[in-house]
Amino acid sequence: MTTGDAPDSSIATEPTVEPTQTIRVTDLSQEERTNLLATCLQERGWPVELDEKDPSAIDVPDLPIEQELIFLDDVRTCMEENGLQIAEPTRQDVVGGDHALVELKSCLAGLGYEVPDPPSLDAYLDAYPSGDAGGWHPYALLEWGQLTQQEQDLIQEECPQP
Repeated sequence: MTTGDAPDSSIATEPTVEPTQTIRVTDLSQEERTNLLATCLQERGWPVELDEKDPSAIDVPDLPIEQELIFLDDVRTCMEENGLQIAEPTRQDVVGGDHALVELKSCLAGLGYEVPDPPSLDAYLDAYPSGDAGGWHPYALLEWGQLTQQEQDLIQEECPQP
């Protein structure tokens, strides 16, 4: 073709792409989804790691407050780029969460820390959709500022957050 000539409409101008196998995100296990998210966040420079005890969780180091929103934006972006969605918890998941908090209260009591009684299961379930969880979490009710570092470490070791 010489300069000024129009392209021949019979010649394909788009490259031919062979079809590839597409993996649907719904076909992936929770661990595989978590790995995708962790890899994406690492590629964006965040020092996250897969949790050794729970392969469906990511360990995130403490972040300065000014970086938290940036991190959350990157999480959202990574989830969108990889077709990941946060699954809504089932009723069984929410009830399990309530039971775990009640067990945490018992553990703290075993170490000598008093925590007010939890709301009823019905109140917890009613409050859960608002993200409030009944306004009750044993860790939130401890007076961390009055505890020594050694006491805080012991609590976190003996009675880890669920």
